[in-house]
Amino acid sequence: MSVFVWIPLTLALCLLATELIRRSPFWVSILVFAVLPVALAAAWPALGLVPTGFEYVKVFSVAFGSLFISALRFLPGWIERSGLRWVAFFILFVNILEAMVTETFSNTYINAAAGGLLLLSQALPKLMQVDEAGPHRDLRYDLGWDWVLGYTLWNFTFVYGTNPPGEPTGEWAAFALIHLSVPLLLMAGNAEKYIQYRAYSLTLMMMVGVTFPYEPYLYLVGEWHNATVAQTLRIISLGWAAFVLIRSFRNFRNEPRGLAALVASKFAGH
Repeated sequence: MSVFVWIPLTLALCLLATELIRRSPFWVSILVFAVLPVALAAAWPALGLVPTGFEYVKVFSVAFGSLFISALRFLPGWIERSGLRWVAFFILFVNILEAMVTETFSNTYINAAAGGLLLLSQALPKLMQVDEAGPHRDLRYDLGWDWVLGYTLWNFTFVYGTNPPGEPTGEWAAFALIHLSVPLLLMAGNAEKYIQYRAYSLTLMMMVGVTFPYEPYLYLVGEWHNATVAQTLRIISLGWAAFVLIRSFRNFRNEPRGLAALVASKFAGH
């Protein structure tokens, strides 16, 4: 099997699995995002696998994020609690921040700056709600289509242009194409649906990638990397993130969307 067969096949399977989890009751999320990661971590040594500390942290952090989103969806009263919405906000915030730190140490400052602009324009927790009228109690987080596209571009640019020391740059690019495409396809143009799909699909792919780090389950593509392409992506990513930040300041006095607009509204109020 070639990587160009693996990508659409794995994409289709991840689309199906993500949608099945979304349509399932809360106990399925507990099994997939709490029980399964612990079981896999216990099985890794027996399978001869030695995941890095980063891989352990990534699997459990994204699994926690997915479980927390499901808790907001299903547990009575959770979504009404401002503090819990802020926890969900910071789960995404820290996910971006840790990548920014990695890029800074790798001297890829341009895309790190793009990540910082996305943090400043990330939609505030008040824009989270649960669709209680729908059959699946979906979490709706109004991030905005421009922010979602900026986040996707920034994330792919990060994966394509950065890797841990000693590994080929950009070797996880094909893997990133899959887990970044799934939420874009499933949200069907509605950015409010993005974060739920994003969390679930990323968690599934991370567990597969760490547990089966070899072909035909995982294809690494270090040969895809091109320094000129990587630099071009960084510049485009920064430009789009700046555009998103500017858009986030619309009507900031009455209804600030992001942290930067919220701070500006406080100063304007004085």
